[in-house]
Amino acid sequence: MQLRVNSYSIRDIFSIGIDTRFFLLILPVFISAGKWYISGLFILILFAGFILFTDYRKVVFREFSVWIWILLWSFYILMKSPVIYQGIIYFDFNYPDKLYDAVSYFSGTVLVPFMIFTIVTNVVLDEEFMNQLFEIFNICAIGLSFYSIYQFISIGGIITDKIRIAGFWGDLNIISAFLGIIFLFNLAFVTNRLRNEKIVLKLVTMLIVLIPIYLSQTRAVWLSMIFVLFFYGLRKPKVLLISIIMIGITSVIFWKLIVYKLLTVVYFQYDISTIGRLQAWYTSLLILKDNFLFGNGFDSFFYLKDDYFSGFLVFVPHSHNTYLRSLVETGLIGAIPVYYLFFSTFIKTYKMSSSDDLFYRKYGTAFTLMFITLSIVFIFEPFFSLYSNSSTFIWFFIALAYQLNIQRNDLISGVT
Repeated sequence: MQLRVNSYSIRDIFSIGIDTRFFLLILPVFISAGKWYISGLFILILFAGFILFTDYRKVVFREFSVWIWILLWSFYILMKSPVIYQGIIYFDFNYPDKLYDAVSYFSGTVLVPFMIFTIVTNVVLDEEFMNQLFEIFNICAIGLSFYSIYQFISIGGIITDKIRIAGFWGDLNIISAFLGIIFLFNLAFVTNRLRNEKIVLKLVTMLIVLIPIYLSQTRAVWLSMIFVLFFYGLRKPKVLLISIIMIGITSVIFWKLIVYKLLTVVYFQYDISTIGRLQAWYTSLLILKDNFLFGNGFDSFFYLKDDYFSGFLVFVPHSHNTYLRSLVETGLIGAIPVYYLFFSTFIKTYKMSSSDDLFYRKYGTAFTLMFITLSIVFIFEPFFSLYSNSSTFIWFFIALAYQLNIQRNDLISGVT
C-alpha cells in the first residue's frame, strides 16, 4: 500500500506529472558545489515550480506559525542590519565567500531553509527514495574527499600541523562536519540493516571520508564524533568495533597530527586559534549584554566587534559559535523558533530511533547521531550561516527527519 499523507497521495504532487523527489535527488550535487547561492538558486526554481504546478489544496505548511514568526522577525532583523541601516550594500560575485550582506543572509539562512522545509514536508519519503538519496550523498562525499586528497598530494603529501587541507568548499570546519555526518549516517545504516543488504559502498565511504576529516585538522568535529561514537557504542557495542577498525586504520597514518592537536587542547593557552575563538565568544557576550532580546541584525558581529573589544590575535569575522551568532544577530526572540524546530525534531527523531520498523529505526538513528554532532559543533563554528552550504544541508536534513516523523506518526495512527 502506498503511504498517503493527510488523506491524499502526494507522490506526484506536480500537476504536470513530475515527481518532486526526482529534483530532491539532484540536490546533493548542488550542495556539493559548496556555494550557498548555487544550491539556493536551484531550490528557488524548484520551489517556484512547486507553487506554480501544484494543486494548492494538496499543499501542507508544517509548523506554519513558527515559520511565520521566523520570516517576519527575520525581515525586521534584515531592516536593522548594519549594511541596510547604514546604507552599505555589499554584494560582489567575485568574492562570494566574503558576502557581508544582510540581503544575502536573509535569503540564504531564512528563505532557502523555509523553501526546503516546505518542499520536503510535502513529499513521501519512502525507503527506495531515501536509500537512493543517501547513495548520491555518499558518491558526492567520496568526490569531495578525493579532492581533499588531491590537494594533499599536490603539496607533497607531507603531514604537518602547519598545513590544513580546506577541501573543495574552502571552509575547514563546515566541510569536515558534513563529511563527519555522512560517516555517522553510514555507520547507522551498517548497524541497522537486513542480513543480505549490500554495505560495500557504505563501508568504503566511511573509510574515505575520514581522510579529509583528519587533513582538515578540525578538533571540534573530532570531539563531536568521538562523543557520538561513545554514545552510540553504549547502545550497540558492535558500533565500537566498526569504529575502532575504521578510525584505527586511518589513525596510524595521521598519528603525529592527532597527538599535536590533542596537545593544543591541553595547552590551549599556546594555541592562537583557540585564543581567537575565546575572544570571539567573549565579544559576543559583550554585544549580547546590550541587546539580548531584539538582536543587532544579520552579520552584525563583523561590524560591531571592534566597538566592544580590541586586540584580536587573529582575524575574527564571526562569533565562532552558532548559538551565540543567532542571539547576536536575531536576539532571543528570533532564536527561539529556530532552535525550537531544531531541538523538537531532535527529540522526536531520538524516539523514532527505537522504532520496531527497521526503516524508521535506521533513519531515526542516523538523524539522531547527526543532531548530537551538530549540537556539539555549533559551540565552535557558525553553521546557520552562508559559509559554504552549511545552512542548506542542515535544514535539508532537519526537514527530512521532520517528515519521517510525520509519516511514522501517520502510520501508527492508521492514516494510510
